[in-house]
Amino acid sequence: MVDYDALDKRIKKSRYTQKYLATRLCISVDALKGKLLGQTDFKLGEVANLARLLNLSDQELLRIFFKKVHVDFDIYQKGETL
Repeated sequence: MVDYDALDKRIKKSRYTQKYLATRLCISVDALKGKLLGQTDFKLGEVANLARLLNLSDQELLRIFFKKVHVDFDIYQKGETL
């Protein structure tokens, strides 16, 4: 599950345009918009490239692109049950 609000904030913070990001991801602007609206899924390579472009830390990457997994892992590390 992608945290689209957090991703949107990071994109705005980067000041990159959607056109620039789409070009760097080798997809159309419309395809990027669909992914940012949750209409289509990001491919793993796109996630990796976006993480690099946006300078996401490993924690931010997990929190934004793998929200449910990140939360479950945090619970697991604390010794709680799911």
